[in-house]
Amino acid sequence: MKHVLSKSTYIRSLQCLKSLYLYKFNYQQRDVLSKEQLQKFQRGHDIGSLAHQLFPGGVDASLKSNFKSKQAAMHTYDLINEGHKIIYEASFVYNEVWVIVDILVIDGFEWKVYEVKSSTEVSETFLHDAALQYYVISNAASEVFKARVIDFSIIHINKFYRKKGAFNIKDFFITKPVIENCRRMTDYVKTKIEKAKEVMVEKKMPPILVGDHCEIPYPCDFRGYCSVNNLSKPKPQFQPAALPSEFTLLEILSTRNAVPAFENNFPYQYIPYAVATLDNRGAYNCMLLLNEMGKTNKAYDFLMSVIKESKTIVVANENNFEKLANELRLENDVKSEAFNLQQTNVIAWKDFIKSEREIPGKLKNDIDAEENFVAYLNCTDIFLQHELESNIENYIKQKLETIKNEIQSQKD
Repeated sequence: MKHVLSKSTYIRSLQCLKSLYLYKFNYQQRDVLSKEQLQKFQRGHDIGSLAHQLFPGGVDASLKSNFKSKQAAMHTYDLINEGHKIIYEASFVYNEVWVIVDILVIDGFEWKVYEVKSSTEVSETFLHDAALQYYVISNAASEVFKARVIDFSIIHINKFYRKKGAFNIKDFFITKPVIENCRRMTDYVKTKIEKAKEVMVEKKMPPILVGDHCEIPYPCDFRGYCSVNNLSKPKPQFQPAALPSEFTLLEILSTRNAVPAFENNFPYQYIPYAVATLDNRGAYNCMLLLNEMGKTNKAYDFLMSVIKESKTIVVANENNFEKLANELRLENDVKSEAFNLQQTNVIAWKDFIKSEREIPGKLKNDIDAEENFVAYLNCTDIFLQHELESNIENYIKQKLETIKNEIQSQKD
């Protein structure tokens, strides 16, 4: 039961065979995972555990300490032989590929498999993921237990779910059957497995240059290595755009929870908890929304006033800003037309700074501020609440001032 590939390394190989090689033979060169990426991993784990409640009474097949595929698969096989009908985190190995399935439901010699995703849609990558799992599990079931997989489904979050009182897990999740697609992809899966194995047998790094594939479907964690070793296509020299003499920096700190935390909210809804501006003259304005979480009318009014009063608004990401503005517009039943960046004075600060990587690391995401925000929500000490409020406001002010200085220095 020795494995060469896992589900994650198989998906990695589909994105880039060089990334697979580096992961296997040069792992120490892997980029350090950010707090944001680690949070995404944890969110996926939490949503997977939550979905277990759709099939209560099961047994967890995962082994808590470090383990290998053979140990994990043998443990799963023991649980099946003991007669367990519902197994969470079941392990299977076939053709040197190891997969762990979120939920396995056994009815005699007929098995149903459920893979859980924390997304609101079924992506092409998820279909590749499911096809590999089906290939491994169906063959292992047939060879070891004389059973067959009669259903394979992806469970994902219902984007139309609204929190109305108590959490309703059955409304929160959607189950999408994908077994027919898995069957159609069987030959493709076998071919791609062999391609990936060739890379590991030859132990020769594929000569693949950095490109768009480094970000799709996931940001590659060896981008730093490839850049340092000049394995990228030359980039055009940066030419900063002309920045108007008057501008206003705008920053919004928000949270996006997979499971809605506030009444009438939906999954991954942008919930602003701080909005601030800093103009070129140094005038700073901040609005904290910590006591009105889940309500967005003040944030929307603040944004619209900034857009109306400012000649040029500089934001971190114009597309994210457009999405947030439109979500807030719909939440507040505003009858105006959808917010359109092409008709406004909103631009991105990345157009004025040579490289986003040159901005201090803590400014690449708002994890520090969000940790204070989560602590605030769980806090009952009024003095500590004031301290956490101050931490958030100081953070957002420092961020705006740092970006302003970077823009000004680039301009000079």
